[in-house]
Amino acid sequence: MSKFNGIYDEWQKIVKRHALHWRHTDDNFNFFEKENINEMIGYIKQAIKILPKDCGNTLVVATLLGLRADETCKAIGLIKQSATDYHNKERGILEHYRHKDLFIRRSKKAYISLVDDDLLTLAKQSSDSYHSIRSYLKRRKIPMPMRYCRKVFATYLRQHGVETEFIDLLQGRTPASIFGKHYYRPDFDKQAERIRRLLPKLKKELLV
Repeated sequence: MSKFNGIYDEWQKIVKRHALHWRHTDDNFNFFEKENINEMIGYIKQAIKILPKDCGNTLVVATLLGLRADETCKAIGLIKQSATDYHNKERGILEHYRHKDLFIRRSKKAYISLVDDDLLTLAKQSSDSYHSIRSYLKRRKIPMPMRYCRKVFATYLRQHGVETEFIDLLQGRTPASIFGKHYYRPDFDKQAERIRRLLPKLKKELLV
């Protein structure tokens, strides 16, 4: 219908912005489904309780970084290797952009992530194998929840007043609007400090 009306690109933006997807039901009727943040956190918590400790830690790290599943595992791997050009201690960030072969891809990118000592320690105690986590859950017939981690990160920060453009920066999305591309110049340290105060609270919700 969107193609017929000539608004397909706009429709795709709406689907992405609101995390809409379809589910096939027993009566062969497809309908929109959108999980709220409490449901998504519930799925992640369920998996954390079942997984081995290091794999459960990976889900927590993924939620606190806001990266895609494969990016999270790559980030954990680099942290474990103590890559000298990755963790900027002065700014308290992971500099993904320095590892272009891992994080700067044609359609999916990651530039920076905010970290503190607690998150770095947790990452060192985490698994960097997506396959291991997925296989463990699959054998127990439990859905893989890592796709929710990124959504929870973005939704939680937005609900607590963090600007959308800054969340996009942390999740590797380049600005789509003219405002974002040419005019939006956030106070990085101020925004980062706000997020650093929020992430421990989000972590607590995952582990309660």
